[in-house]
Parts: sequence; structure tokens; C-alpha cells
Amino acid sequence: MDGSNYLGCRSRDLLVVPSPMSLVGVLGLTGDTWNGVGEVPPNVSQGWKLYVSATVANYVKTLAVVGPILRDNEIPFKYLSSLSRVRDQNAGLLGFSQVGKCIVAYLHDTSKVSTVLAALRGPLEDTGREGPFVPRLPSVWPGVRIFYRFGCYRGSRITVAGVDLADDRTDPVSVIKLIDTNPFVSADVRMREGERNSVILHSSILARYPAVSPICRSGKGGVFRSIDIQSPDRRAVIVKIGLRYGNMSPDGRDGAHFVDREWLMYGVMRDAGLGDVLARPIAFSKEEVANILVMDEIQGINLAAYRSRLSTDSSLLAPVLRLIRRVHRAGFSLGDAKASNVIVDGPNLFLIDLESASLLCGDRQALPSTFMIVGLPDIGQEARDLVHFLVSLVCPAGRDKAGLSQARLIGLPDFADDVLAEDAWGHEALRLLRLALDTLQAGRSLNEFDEALR
Repeated sequence: MDGSNYLGCRSRDLLVVPSPMSLVGVLGLTGDTWNGVGEVPPNVSQGWKLYVSATVANYVKTLAVVGPILRDNEIPFKYLSSLSRVRDQNAGLLGFSQVGKCIVAYLHDTSKVSTVLAALRGPLEDTGREGPFVPRLPSVWPGVRIFYRFGCYRGSRITVAGVDLADDRTDPVSVIKLIDTNPFVSADVRMREGERNSVILHSSILARYPAVSPICRSGKGGVFRSIDIQSPDRRAVIVKIGLRYGNMSPDGRDGAHFVDREWLMYGVMRDAGLGDVLARPIAFSKEEVANILVMDEIQGINLAAYRSRLSTDSSLLAPVLRLIRRVHRAGFSLGDAKASNVIVDGPNLFLIDLESASLLCGDRQALPSTFMIVGLPDIGQEARDLVHFLVSLVCPAGRDKAGLSQARLIGLPDFADDVLAEDAWGHEALRLLRLALDTLQAGRSLNEFDEALR
């Protein structure tokens, strides 16, 4: 399984924004800021606009998906002509209201709205949901980086409900509310109630793997102990559910996105020779309300529970750190290395919960982690994994001298001097954390830290 297209390892093709001819086979217009394809009829001066957001890392891939769909439906559109323009636009250098407006489509024919949105939704979900929110604009669907407004195509004024108005980008929602028929709202309702363009047309995979008991639940979804009712021995499995419309990260990614990512990471990491330390994925299903990942159940307990039972025996700490280093040598970062993401089964160790894992060679995305490590120079993701894991063991409840740290913001190296270790595990982790910090601050190789783990 090749996950490079999803995880940001850039190829030369992803660094060049195509011309209109290369993108959709027409001459179009080219410029310093925008390239354009098609034209709005000269007698149409206002109407609905559709905006597709992207990052520098996924812009060309997003454009390759969106451009042909718009062209096939005869929708005029423009797109930023270079990655430097995408960078500047998303940074707000071209105006705050322009953030995220990387591809702009002019939907002057509202009869095409539902068709175009249905064609865009599935491919955009498959390419990932990374991209800034466009300020003040409503999104077409939660978690998918498409936004819309009603505005002028030419000039600076619009006429709504018989009233002449300035095309005010600072309050677009107030204009939308004045319009009798919002084609995006009706499309949203149809998609939520019965759209089948981007979901699998069969009964839920949960019919085969019904839940027996919950392990954890949250607004993003949950993890459940389940059984495979089609196996002769009713084997035990683990089912992870990521809700499509549950809690979201600030950029709009939801539980469905992260379960999809975790499924991908299990594949590429097993292909890289790490299969003996990972759970075995059994099945994956994209369904209307959630993405669902089914895995073999690993016998044993997670390291956090193991620690609580054997608080004076910290002998497993060094093997886990060596395992993290092995993952790094294979070319990956865990992103959220902590005790509860390690399973202990006798002498064997296994890694679980890979939604924050990534390729070391890829662009680092804003992936969820338990702690935010600050105060150190750019130490690299390998060192950050080790430090994050040790911090999670030094103070598992997030306590320091001031009590519970709600923000989970860890300032180093001061944290290592102020924290109060709670048990033998905490004391050993604190010793290794200080050793790691000394190694990093002195600019020495992490190989020297490895020697301390032997």
C-alpha cells in the first residue's frame, strides 16, 4: 500500500500549479494571481459563489479533483496560479476575507448546484479535509472544505429582494438570509437525508461486528469490544467508529477523517515491516454517518493500566522507548506517543491508536496530541515523540506544583525541574527526560540517548 499521496510526501507534480490547458484542456486565462476557465454570461452580474479551500501541500491535488468536475458541468471558475499565492492567501496577506479562497466557482445556474456538490463531495473527502476555514462563510457540509456566499460577479453592488446593497464580505450571512431560495441549504438537506454518492450501498459492517461493550466514547465516536458473528468461534475484535458529523477539530476534520487516516497508517506501517508491533486491521467501511475500522483484539492491557498495577516496576519503560525509536527508523512518527497507546502482552509490546501518526518525510500536519510541547527549538518529530511519551509518564494526570494543568501545555525545559513524579515510573521517566533534554540542548545525536536505554 502506497500512502504517499495521502500523507504529503511531495513529488514534483504536486509542486507545479497546472495551466488551464493542462488542467481541463482549454486555453482559459492566466495571470499573476488567478487562472480562469470559462466565463459568466455577460448579462449576469451577481449570483452564488462556491469556494474550495486547500493548503500548500494539497492544493494541486485538490485542483486536479475540482477542476475537471467544474469544467464537465460547464461551471466558470478561477484558481490561484501558484503555490506562493496559496501561501499568501491563506496567511491573510491578500485580505482577511480572502483566506481559504483557493478555488472560486461561479454558480450562476442554480439548477446545477446539487449535481456539482454531489460530484465534489466524495472526491474531496477522499483527498482529506485539510484546509483553512473561509472567514464568516457557511460551509456546505460539516467537515468538508467547501464554502459559499451570494455576491457580485462584476462591480461592487448587488440587488437582493429589490434592495440595492453593497457586496459586503464582512457580513455575507446577512445577505444569504434575505434570499428566498438557498440552493445550498436544500442540497445539504438532501445529502443528509438520502445522498448516496460518497457512501457504500450496503448494510452497515456493524451487522457482522456488533458491539458488546464500550471501551471509550467521545463526541468524535468511540472504541468498542465486539465479536465477529460469522467466525465459528465468535472471535473477539475491536471496532473503532469515527462519526462523520461529530466533534471536529478547528479546521473541520471530524472523527470519520481520523479513522480513515488510522486505517491508512496501519497499512503503510505494516508494509514498512512494523506488522509485528501493530494490531492487525481486519476491515474498513465508509458509511453514511461514520467511518468504521475493525481490528484484531490484542490480548493484554495498555501500559497505563499495567503501570498502575506494578507501580514499582518500571523495567518496560526502556523497551517502549526502543520501540518508538524503531518506528522512527522505519520512517514514521507516532504524533501522540503515550502509555495508553501501548499494549503489553507478556514480553510483547504493541502500538495502537495511529490517528496522529505520519510519515517523517511528509509535511507535518496539525494532528491531535495529548500534550503541546513548547519552549524547545525545532527538535524534530522523532525527538518530540520521545519527549511526549516521557512527559506522559512523568505526570500522567497532568499535575505539576500548581495542580492540574487543564491546557496540557508543557513548557520545557522548566517542566522537568518543576514537576513532581508520583511513583517509580515517574522518577525513571523524569531521569530519562532530563537526559534526553540534555542530549538535545547540547546538539548531540539521539543515538547517545539510545545508549542509556541498553
